[in-house]
Amino acid sequence: MQTSESVTEIAAALAEFNASVANPVADQLARVKSNRTGSEYTYPYADLGGITDVVRPALAAAGLSVFQEVVWDAARAWVGAETWVWHRSGEWLRFSAVWVPVPDEGSAQDIGKAISYSRRYSYLSSLGLAAREESDGPGGSASGAQSVTRQRRSPRPVPAAEPQTINRGQFEELMRRARAKGRTVGDLAELAIAKGFCEPLPKMPPTLLEYITNRLEALPDVAGDAKPADSPEVAP
Repeated sequence: MQTSESVTEIAAALAEFNASVANPVADQLARVKSNRTGSEYTYPYADLGGITDVVRPALAAAGLSVFQEVVWDAARAWVGAETWVWHRSGEWLRFSAVWVPVPDEGSAQDIGKAISYSRRYSYLSSLGLAAREESDGPGGSASGAQSVTRQRRSPRPVPAAEPQTINRGQFEELMRRARAKGRTVGDLAELAIAKGFCEPLPKMPPTLLEYITNRLEALPDVAGDAKPADSPEVAP
């Protein structure tokens, strides 16, 4: 952590802030599929919008504001968020980045998730807060309980489970893209095997389809329409 030359006023403001704010409620529900076991599980979390909605009034009352800068470590392919806490006096605190790895061949969505994850945890830790589940007690006075009640929002619906395999139309569109890039069924199968998928291509999950499609889009188009070699094994 780095600080301005003086921190007298910002230290007092942070004490005022922490005396008036309650921990944000983890009132959203995420669904995750394990890459190792294939099983699904859910967990509660507080999203960044919900956290800032709760915290900003207390920050403003104490003369504080928060700024975050997204940073990138190209050598490791990790992304992070550095958090600055400013006081109206001009004093400031700068907190080191919370680093999150980006998956290999990560899509824009993967990168966005990593940034959001880093920002949430950096924001909370910089202010000495932690998201808590709604089943927890308010842990404070009557005024604290009222503050917690105002924090609660209607949970977002849990996203529907992703289909296990692609449909015929998606498979045919993949074949069309492969022909435009001069790639064969064997080329696609190699990409699938590299990701640990050894079944016929029409049975691939949507996540693998997205990976293969992204790899194809990164390749230049070739002249003509070189149709991939036919293979009964991969016919839908």
